[in-house]
Amino acid sequence: MVSSTAFSFSVVTNAAHLGAAGRSVGAHLAAKLECFGSDERTLTDELCDMLCLWLNHPGPHFISGGAPIHLDLSKTTAKQEAKNGADLRLVVSSVHGAKDCLLQAKVFDTSTGKLRGSYERLRKQLLKARNTCGSLAFLLVYVPAQHLDGASHGYGSWEQGFCKASLPGVSSGFGGTAIPVDKLLDAKGRWIDKVDKVPHSHGHFANGLTVAQLLLELMVCLRGSWRLPGNGLVLAPEGDREHFMTLSAFVSSDASWATLQDEARAAINPPRDG
Repeated sequence: MVSSTAFSFSVVTNAAHLGAAGRSVGAHLAAKLECFGSDERTLTDELCDMLCLWLNHPGPHFISGGAPIHLDLSKTTAKQEAKNGADLRLVVSSVHGAKDCLLQAKVFDTSTGKLRGSYERLRKQLLKARNTCGSLAFLLVYVPAQHLDGASHGYGSWEQGFCKASLPGVSSGFGGTAIPVDKLLDAKGRWIDKVDKVPHSHGHFANGLTVAQLLLELMVCLRGSWRLPGNGLVLAPEGDREHFMTLSAFVSSDASWATLQDEARAAINPPRDG
């Protein structure tokens, strides 16, 4: 797969700040979708860019204290789309090994109450992703701001200030909602729920995780298993589109993994900040 790396950098952060930046990205994506009706490719690119931007330039919103996490982050935009049923590959590495996730992105269309596109095509894409990376295959749903609470999580963007649509109840961090494919498809690759294929209630998707929660769980051993070097995914290119992006993170810390796990759990479900 031929690709070009857009940028990479190293930063020292912590679980609390990573959680806040990740939830802020969700809120930003929700507002951008609400304002402009953006497509999956635009929003996926924005997810990578804003996460990198806010982690690399923490500014006054940095949450100090806690075990330091040394993070090497890079984004790659491929010139060819992989045929493994994904728009985004998320790779998390540490001294323990690596974890590979594939995420197929879709937009929740409020005018229809459904995801954009064909559900049969989506099922085949999700099945391909799961066949490639097992339990670390996800559907990534972008949810517009009108279904979320509009809360701020430390970082703001122009779109968030311009978009006033919100609904109390569901955190704005779910502007990007990751759902494990294993919660959607059975062992034979069929929809578990034949009627409501991706179950939701007014934009709140069952079994959904925020992007922040997914990142934290991957980094500190709360989700997935570390694989040894050399056992990476085999990604075959198909077509000439540029949807497939890779966000890679190498994480290390002077603190124990037990300490990081405790802080990650606290960062996943922080007090509501309005």
